[in-house]
Amino acid sequence: MVLTARAWGELWHLDGAARRQRNVLLRGRQTRDYAWTDWVYGPTALTPDQEPELYPLVPLASADDLHPVG
Repeated sequence: MVLTARAWGELWHLDGAARRQRNVLLRGRQTRDYAWTDWVYGPTALTPDQEPELYPLVPLASADDLHPVG
């Protein structure tokens, strides 16, 4: 939980090109897309094989493909 909180904190405090890329990616999500928080707020796993996958990893640079700078 702590490591995820640290990563999210870094994500919120970006600037420059990385901030623009983050904004493109987050704006492209559906309002009710909880893919990045389901692992912590979703159903409780009683055994390790029931644990949900962690949130999807999306590189910020992939935003340039969605919204080219220029």
